[in-house]
Amino acid sequence: MKQQNQSLNRPKILFVENDIELTQRFLQLAKTHHWTIITCPDSMAAIRYLKGNSEPDLLIIEKNAKPMNGFQTSNYLKSELNIQVPVLISHEPNDLDDNEVTTKTMFIETPFSTKSILVIKSTLKNHAQPKPSNDKHYCLNYLKQLSDHNEEFLHTSIQLFSDSISEKLIEIKTALSKKDYKTVREIGHNIKPSFEMLEITNGRDLCDKLVYTATEKEISIVVAQLSTLFYTVNLQLKNDLQKYATL
Repeated sequence: MKQQNQSLNRPKILFVENDIELTQRFLQLAKTHHWTIITCPDSMAAIRYLKGNSEPDLLIIEKNAKPMNGFQTSNYLKSELNIQVPVLISHEPNDLDDNEVTTKTMFIETPFSTKSILVIKSTLKNHAQPKPSNDKHYCLNYLKQLSDHNEEFLHTSIQLFSDSISEKLIEIKTALSKKDYKTVREIGHNIKPSFEMLEITNGRDLCDKLVYTATEKEISIVVAQLSTLFYTVNLQLKNDLQKYATL
């Protein structure tokens, strides 16, 4: 089990990048935030570090890392080492194909900039110390009242929420990779009622921000926050409603 290494103000970040200039650029940006940065030139060095040290609060790894790329490394950590550290995969602009975009992975663009810092802060905040198990992001009261506590209806509604939002977030990431901000906003408007159905106020507010107030530079950050929130809610639904075996 992961031990909390740092507070939100002084997180520990494992940074995997073979390009010296990009590494120096990131270290310069991180310096003003007092983060603890451990740098590794490749994925094997990162794995060796993780095997011998406490988990960091965040792993940032380049998409084309060697010998295992960013996706392979992330999967290896979860499936083989049972390390659940949040991962940001760094990539050059427009350097993601459709299959990569549709994964649940979170991304950060190079060259690193102040926008990168915002993405990192958002990711760290959303993966901070877990909330108590009774602190739910959702509520079923509306659905229970609507269905007169019909469990079959509840199951169907929850399954619909899980499947539809997962699909729509993939569409959002695809549109975002193409800088099709109009479509991103339209999808945000489309999925807002689904969050309202489960009384997920944070999801509703993020959808509103995505549709109405987020600038084009901020949209990727809001999408990251929305994806993380959905992932958290989905886990809670699966853990808490075991009787819905097909979820």
